[in-house]
Amino acid sequence: MAVEYWPEGTPEEDRPIWDLFLGRCVRCLRFAVCLHELVPKSLAPKLKTTLSNRVPVCAECHEWAQSNTAESARLLLSIARQRIMSSLVIRRRAEALAKLGFTLY
Repeated sequence: MAVEYWPEGTPEEDRPIWDLFLGRCVRCLRFAVCLHELVPKSLAPKLKTTLSNRVPVCAECHEWAQSNTAESARLLLSIARQRIMSSLVIRRRAEALAKLGFTLY
């Protein structure tokens, strides 16, 4: 059975975001409680549903992001990019090790 990283009732289109970050806050790595729009929907309504504009955050980081909109958008986007790149590197290393006959679990 596959692990589900999203909260119950999460729309199908939001699930890839939760999966990408393993249900963790992009800023502090605690369990996330919601998706935060980097560019607020009030400024760019079409970006609201764009995967690249949303990241999972915990309640504390969401409060911080809501009160520091411009600063938080830059920082959260930067962290999200770093985490995505790190996960790609880890996945590629795991695949390379598997080809050599090593197992990671």
